[in-house]
Amino acid sequence: MVEKTDAIALLGRNLNRTDMLIEAMTKIKAYNRLYQMEHAHDREYSKFVKGVQNKQLEKIEQSCAELAIISLASGFESFYKELLQQLLSEYPDYFLSRDTKYSDIVKMLIKDGQPVTYEEIEQALNLRSRFDYYAFFKAYAIPLLSSEKEEFIEYVYLRRNSYVHNAGRLDTRMRKKLAATSTPFNEYELSTEAKKMRTSFRRILYKSYDRMKD
Repeated sequence: MVEKTDAIALLGRNLNRTDMLIEAMTKIKAYNRLYQMEHAHDREYSKFVKGVQNKQLEKIEQSCAELAIISLASGFESFYKELLQQLLSEYPDYFLSRDTKYSDIVKMLIKDGQPVTYEEIEQALNLRSRFDYYAFFKAYAIPLLSSEKEEFIEYVYLRRNSYVHNAGRLDTRMRKKLAATSTPFNEYELSTEAKKMRTSFRRILYKSYDRMKD
């Protein structure tokens, strides 16, 4: 049997972490402005300390924005894994009534007497990446993401990979990948882009979940 889980509740908790990073950017900037206003009368502060603080703030804001984007990719991974577990648990008859290349293993997982979680599911079905999960959902006609939404997720992953593996540097390989992927937002500031990506990400996954539950 497949153990029960709640993919949308887990997604909500993960998005709360992203929200906290974005809120940190806003609050730190606000506190910095208040501090500067309190010391505006100090000329020495205005000349030196203010400049140093602003540079530090830019670095903090950049780091928070990068971590927010990284957290979106991590949240998506948790979502689709937990979602498959939830669907197998709540709608076993649906999967048992379909004939796909996964059917024999799915039957085994559903009818197994021991509780099965997503780790055992992905190992048994050889689901090694998000693309394997896409293929599984499509085989059962489950509308996880449209091609347009998949492209948005790929953009999130490209940005995430540039921060995790290249410290944010765009090497030749990464530039080619980004050039081949539609940019959802034309924003100069990373902090603004991170906020917009978070908002779109939330809307896309919640709508996807609602479609499947209907």
